[in-house]
Amino acid sequence: MPNANVRQRNTRRSGRAPGQGLKRTDPDVNREKSSAGMRLHLAGQDCEIAQHIDALRESEHQFRTLADNMSQLAWTASPRGQAHWYNERWYAYTGTSLEAMKALGWRSLLHPEHRERVLARLQYCFSTGSIWEDTFPLRGKDGAFNWFLSRALPMRDAQGHITHWLGTHTDITAQVSAEEALRELNESLELRVAERTRELATANELLQAEIVERAMAEEVLRHAQKMDAIGQLTGGIVHDFNNVLSGVMGALDMIRLRVAAGRVEEVDRYLDAATSSANRAAALTRRLLTFARRQSLNVTTVDINHMVRSMEELLRGTVGARAQLHIELEEGLNCVHTDEHQLENALLNLVINARDAVAVGGALRVRR
Repeated sequence: MPNANVRQRNTRRSGRAPGQGLKRTDPDVNREKSSAGMRLHLAGQDCEIAQHIDALRESEHQFRTLADNMSQLAWTASPRGQAHWYNERWYAYTGTSLEAMKALGWRSLLHPEHRERVLARLQYCFSTGSIWEDTFPLRGKDGAFNWFLSRALPMRDAQGHITHWLGTHTDITAQVSAEEALRELNESLELRVAERTRELATANELLQAEIVERAMAEEVLRHAQKMDAIGQLTGGIVHDFNNVLSGVMGALDMIRLRVAAGRVEEVDRYLDAATSSANRAAALTRRLLTFARRQSLNVTTVDINHMVRSMEELLRGTVGARAQLHIELEEGLNCVHTDEHQLENALLNLVINARDAVAVGGALRVRR
């Protein structure tokens, strides 16, 4: 058998038995190796998980340290709004515990006037995922209520799902107190302004009454001064009036004599003379009545030249024979806005004062 001989020769050359030196493929050995590799892989995973757990613990520790040392009250809640953690500031202010908060909730800490509104708004934000912000008082462990600005933010994952809520409460009691003090101050100022306004209104009414009373007194004084001036006019005017009446009476006497003698051809001339004298008397009387009439102030446009000329006869009668009166007016004088009767009164008083001051036989001038 050639093949057997070949195997024998090969065996003798190698010095090994048949099959010696070939790789062993025992299934048990393979299982042992696979199990060992699996154990190494799991050990690596356990180490990685442990590292992640340590990192999470460190992150949580840092978060709690930060949250417990912040000035605000803070809490976290589930996506549906069940609070499961509060920071130390919360417990220090409210005097509660996590168990008490889970049992009683916020209702026990909210002021009765704000309770239903706050809870309704908070529940709405939890259900819609909206940011919550509100201002309301929270009861402290001493029973007093402080005002807080409260906010809650929904924390979301990469897919936009809410994973939890993070809420804070910032004490704004000092700000609210300052605003209340400012409001009270404004109300106080408004009351003081209103009171002062009433005082000013009362004072104004009194002032207006005094002004009216003073105006009436001034009117009485002006009329008294006018009567006094008329009294001073009497001497000169009576003389002029007597002259006028003498002219009238003389003309009438001449008419009677002419009629008795049958000489009526000259009656018209004497009638004209009597009429002229009577007109002068009437004009003088009208000036006196106008001057003496009690009138209120009436500001109008007054022509100075025309006014002085219309008073000339009255002024001359006032001066009389004591002095000579010269009236020297310039043409084209501007008109003035004043009460004409008051201006006449002033001019008459000036002439009377000048008449009394000038020596007998002196001269008075009214000029511009």
